[in-house]
Amino acid sequence: MAISRLYLIEVKDAETGVSEFVTTVDWTANQKLFAVTMFSQLSVSDASCSEVPAESEHNRPQYH
Repeated sequence: MAISRLYLIEVKDAETGVSEFVTTVDWTANQKLFAVTMFSQLSVSDASCSEVPAESEHNRPQYH
């Protein structure tokens, strides 16, 4: 049976340092490795949805 450990994940706003999300997980070493690999592949544009302008009639693609 694989041994698991409890980890704390905290996501902070890079500019303000304010915690945006906090959770705990119970992972084995393999699960942790997989998660860290996936987190490291996120880019700033993936993580900051608030940076994306709201869709409006002016910037909506036109399909013909």
